[in-house]
Amino acid sequence: MLRRILPSSVLLSALLLPPAAGWSQVELGHTDTLKAHLENLRPAGKVNAEAAINLALGHARLGDYKLAHSWLTRAVELGAEPLRVQLLRADLYTRDLKWDSAFSAWFEVMEAAPHNPYAPFMLWTLLREREAPKGFDVRRVREALVERGFHIEPSPARPPDRERARTLREEGDAALKAARFGEAADLFRAAIAAADDEAASYLLLARAYDRLKAPERAVNTLRLYLLFELRENRDRRLAQQRVDEAERTLGLALEKARR
Repeated sequence: MLRRILPSSVLLSALLLPPAAGWSQVELGHTDTLKAHLENLRPAGKVNAEAAINLALGHARLGDYKLAHSWLTRAVELGAEPLRVQLLRADLYTRDLKWDSAFSAWFEVMEAAPHNPYAPFMLWTLLREREAPKGFDVRRVREALVERGFHIEPSPARPPDRERARTLREEGDAALKAARFGEAADLFRAAIAAADDEAASYLLLARAYDRLKAPERAVNTLRLYLLFELRENRDRRLAQQRVDEAERTLGLALEKARR
């Protein structure tokens, strides 16, 4: 799953990188064009903070993570925003499969920017798929993720108990229709504990959060729903539209704050 979600979202792009001519070429396999673009970013050895960040991103796309981290260090020295650089480092560690460093870096970003959904999203994925490093406060991180709407069970059923998950969803749906929204949310979370890879449980939990007037939790839960719902249908389209709109709104706010 990590490989599937690594490409930067609209929100991550707003945090990291303005559009530039050379970047699209490497996605097409034109690495020579990207290398030439990188050379143009540092004429006569004069590099500012933004150019250093672009150089870091470019070398990362070429697979040279060591050099990418060096340029990030230079970017900080030149006055780049530390949070922006730390988010970049976390992304580089993840792409380079440096899991222990990725755990720590994403946690630092989440603590520094509590309303940025990208860091908790990545931590949720890491906790679900990787063993946390020694000394990492897993309980604290889980609590923070659940508070933000990224529900994750400490001990999900293995193998998944799909019959129990279905029964709990039916009970939760009945509670939702009876306006017992807190009870419904508890039942949908229990359904996730029984089978944590079933999209329907996340979709229903998002609806319960909406009824509980917790829109941030609802949107973040929809992010998880979209990971597991691979079929094209009306619910998926509506969920994607809502997540995209939330990212655009936050991305615009971040761009405005950086100006």
